[in-house]
Amino acid sequence: MSVLAGKDGYVKLGSNKIGYIDNYSLSIEQGTAEVSEFEDQWRSYIGTGKGFSGSFSGTFDYGDTDGQKAIVDDLIGNGGTVNLEFKTSLGLVLVCTAEISNATVGGSHSDKISISFNFQGNGGFTKKMAPPVILVEPYMDTYKKISIASVTGATIYYTTNGDTPDEDENEYDNPIYVSSAATIKAIASLSGYENSDVASKVVTF
Repeated sequence: MSVLAGKDGYVKLGSNKIGYIDNYSLSIEQGTAEVSEFEDQWRSYIGTGKGFSGSFSGTFDYGDTDGQKAIVDDLIGNGGTVNLEFKTSLGLVLVCTAEISNATVGGSHSDKISISFNFQGNGGFTKKMAPPVILVEPYMDTYKKISIASVTGATIYYTTNGDTPDEDENEYDNPIYVSSAATIKAIASLSGYENSDVASKVVTF
């Protein structure tokens, strides 16, 4: 059994983000599987995820946009299956499907409501890159310097016209300099992981 605690993440129904995870605690039950190929070789094993459980507290949009209030009310009353994304301290994201239950409703502010859930799931996690970090700094009198960072070994792809980047776009190597308003978007890619969500930054003058 391994335990992981952290901050930041999302609650999703399909690809629709319905809430933000502020804090989480995750317990993973570990199993093993033999990967030896021949009877006369030393036996070798890999770790496998058998199941997981834990709890999280987060903030949900309680407004009526896209029926959000009805969705959240149903989850509070009945629980249900959602997709969870947990950001780790390594700059990576663990993605899973889980059953949530035992809602505890906290305070509310405007259209936001704080809720804590327990969750439980079977199987393993999909590993995804966290979005890269985009930093904007003044440079000389008429330029802005844009730096984009991700974990060591990751490749970053970006656009400066607001288009969603993919692996056919510009590959980030060095800071970018712009002299007029622009929307910078970037993704991080690393072998063995799903590409990150898109990071976006509006550059103004």
